[in-house]
Amino acid sequence: MSDDSGASVSDNSSENQSLEESIRIKKTLSKTVTFSRKLSCSSQVYLREIDATEATLLEIQCEESKEYEHFASLWKECELLEQIFQHFIQYLDCVKLEMKTTNRLSVLLNTLTLRENCLTENMSKNLKDLCQEPNLGVWNDLSSNIYSIMENFDSIREFKRKFEDDKNNYEIALKNFKMVLEFMSINLKDLEKLKKQFEKVLWDYQHSRCLLMKNMMQLKRDSMEFLGTVSGNIGKKNEDSMALRSQLGYLLGDLENAIDSNIQYSRGMFCNDDREINKIK
Repeated sequence: MSDDSGASVSDNSSENQSLEESIRIKKTLSKTVTFSRKLSCSSQVYLREIDATEATLLEIQCEESKEYEHFASLWKECELLEQIFQHFIQYLDCVKLEMKTTNRLSVLLNTLTLRENCLTENMSKNLKDLCQEPNLGVWNDLSSNIYSIMENFDSIREFKRKFEDDKNNYEIALKNFKMVLEFMSINLKDLEKLKKQFEKVLWDYQHSRCLLMKNMMQLKRDSMEFLGTVSGNIGKKNEDSMALRSQLGYLLGDLENAIDSNIQYSRGMFCNDDREINKIK
């Protein structure tokens, strides 16, 4: 009895030990499986940092795109003003050339009318006015003032060249940073280094843009104010130019009539000479 009982106790003890060990292994296996489905705390922090960095880059890219659109619009306005001033210069050159040519033409016509004896009272008055040396001083001053304001556009281009270089560096840095985040695995320390490098490039670009925009807005204000002034001055001087052109027109009309009269008179004299010759014969 005692032996059977001892054997029974021994068997039960073995079974309990085997059961406990089986339970421990299952728990261990269960924990292992659960761990394989979860990231470590450091990995979660890393992914959150990557996601936050990518979101920040996207926000920066959107904001800078809007700022560049603002810059591009203002730059077009400045270019339009510069083109207006360029054509003002061409117009003033044409006016000055017309005045000098009118004077030279009038001097030659005066010589012709005296030689051909076809001068009339009106022609005499117009020729005396037109043969005077033209006063180009005001027109030259207007041209000089426009050239001066246009020098500011050349200065702006220097700022723009610096801005374009910084913009190119920013776009390359942004593209490379996004590629690193998407395709490469880096630790948090290296990520911070990349952030600082990108921030430096971004700040250079933003500072360059701000300085350029500030100078462009000042140039636009100065140019608009100057445009109003120079337009009024040219408009007033145009009255003198138009009067000169009108006076030349009258002179040329009188010259046409005088030449026709001379031709008719010459033809009449020629016919009379023929009659006298025929009578003698």
